[in-house]
Amino acid sequence: MTELRPCPGCNRHVRDAQCPFCGHAQTLHEPPDSRLGRLSRAMVFTGAALAATACGGKTKKAATADDEQREIQQGRDEGEQNHPCSNPDPNEIARAQKKVDEAKTDEEKQAAEQELRQAQMPMCAPYGAPPSRRRVV
Repeated sequence: MTELRPCPGCNRHVRDAQCPFCGHAQTLHEPPDSRLGRLSRAMVFTGAALAATACGGKTKKAATADDEQREIQQGRDEGEQNHPCSNPDPNEIARAQKKVDEAKTDEEKQAAEQELRQAQMPMCAPYGAPPSRRRVV
């Protein structure tokens, strides 16, 4: 079986001493053009992985719950439309706080505090729900 070599003139693979496409004559002992050479798939992926890890850079600090809450609040302040959570209702919070203040027994106070915690939490859409849209009329 004859070996195909790239022609130095037109880079097409030929097996003859003279290229049938451009007419360039090549010697049989001429070394093949080894600009890049053949790379196995493993070598390509290894090189890509090394390049990705060798770039370095600053590592990101671990996010805390306060950071996440701050980002959510910033998104609300900027008027982000596609955020799945909405601000808690201040009237509902005030009503729940009033119930806590007026509670007489420990059971009533615990129930009122639970209701207050529920009122202070943001209202989030269930997972998979479409983003809320603003109606422009």
